[in-house]
Amino acid sequence: MDDAIFDYVIVGAGSAGCALASRLSGDGRYSVALLEAGGRDRSIWIHIPLGVGKLLGNETYAWPFQSEPQAHMAGQPIYSPRGKVLGGSSALNGMAYVWGDPAIYDAWAANGLAGWDFASLKPYFMRMENALHSASPERGHAGPVKITDLGVRDPDPLSDAFIAACGEAGIGETADYNTRSYEGVRYLEQTAENGRRCSAAVAYLHPIASRRGLRVETHAHATRVLFDGDRACGVEFSRDGERHTVTARREIVLAAGTIQSPQLLELSGIGGRQRLADLGIPLVHDNPAVGEGISDHLQVRCTYETHIPITINDLMRKPLSKIRFAWQYLTSRTGPLAGTSSKAHAITRSTPVQPRADVMVRIYHISGQDRYSRSATGGIDPYSGFTIGGFKLSPVSRGSIHIVSADPFAAPALQPNYLKDEADLRTAVDLLALVRHIADQPSLREVIVAERRPGSEVTTEAELADYIRASGQTAWHTVGACAMGAAGKGVVDERLRVHGVRGLRVAD
Repeated sequence: MDDAIFDYVIVGAGSAGCALASRLSGDGRYSVALLEAGGRDRSIWIHIPLGVGKLLGNETYAWPFQSEPQAHMAGQPIYSPRGKVLGGSSALNGMAYVWGDPAIYDAWAANGLAGWDFASLKPYFMRMENALHSASPERGHAGPVKITDLGVRDPDPLSDAFIAACGEAGIGETADYNTRSYEGVRYLEQTAENGRRCSAAVAYLHPIASRRGLRVETHAHATRVLFDGDRACGVEFSRDGERHTVTARREIVLAAGTIQSPQLLELSGIGGRQRLADLGIPLVHDNPAVGEGISDHLQVRCTYETHIPITINDLMRKPLSKIRFAWQYLTSRTGPLAGTSSKAHAITRSTPVQPRADVMVRIYHISGQDRYSRSATGGIDPYSGFTIGGFKLSPVSRGSIHIVSADPFAAPALQPNYLKDEADLRTAVDLLALVRHIADQPSLREVIVAERRPGSEVTTEAELADYIRASGQTAWHTVGACAMGAAGKGVVDERLRVHGVRGLRVAD
């Protein structure tokens, strides 16, 4: 592929990159190269939703990023994998489909980011989706991303009990958290069709595999953006130890994800002057905002033993359950294998005094010592168990992602600074109190044998805070390393153009 020329070069075949490659190459006017460091999405475990548990710790399909030790979480590093395959993290995630809080988008627009208000974005959400469960004119019905409502297709007793208990705790149901009321409890919508994952690659790339004008290059690890003066003109990438280049006539778009897009900018000479000088990287544009200001959702949780044997614990530890659930999936595409671990959530207020929803609470049909991505069965409890956990929707703590070497194959330093701001710890404590309140309602009391974590002996706010610091985990929602904002404050403008150079955008 050396010296091949395309109109557009896109780095990263994840959620943004796949969609962008499809759109830009759609009418035949433009040629597009899509570079992906991982391989093709041929593993059956990508397409069977629960197979995510086999992939998140597999370095063939996941970048094994790990945070720096967290000073406010007992010094522990946090495992933070990202997808390394066609489809990116959409091939490995929990498939929950949420448009987001309209008020947040409107706040972006009010702060000068024209076109990012919810009313302006809604047509694109609708264009993207095919809401298989809904005939509502507020939902899209012709888009490539298939959407399933788990309450319609695959309800279950534990999720029903959670939703009912939320109602008993004063959290009302919402008919549609994407178009009606963001706040409320209901079954999740997920990016799936007939019990199979609908990743960005399935939605956008598979149908156009033979399209002229689109070239998808796998195992192509981008190492830097090339410049002619201040104009981005090409991308250097490595495959099997050999260096290659590809040229862009019009633009280059970095869609390498929240961790690797800022890494590529810094490797290419866009970042803080002193940081790059210390690493011997020639400066293209001085912008210390690159990699700064990240935030992530820190998930906290309570785990419970249940007498209802339909959990992932049962699937993983009981041979007869494996046979039963495998047969259920093969014959009806339902059951534990047809989803990930979570099937219902509540977007609500951590305390009654909150002016608006500030937390998300979910039930997960699994319980164990750690997030299930880190082990097969070693961390899973030996009994039927589930988790109720959640996170603060808009954390205050901010961190950074920066390169520590000019070596493009060295992982950057991921510093989310979880719980650095005391307000985030306060919300986490309130959230666990809310989880316990929900679990204490009649509908959930009927299915719970006992709370196992943190356990009935943990009662004071100080004890809950210690438990949170020791057990909190990422929800894998890191954002903000290439933030939109005015020149001098952000990395890209409201049209995603990188400040200080020409012909380069970031779309993550």
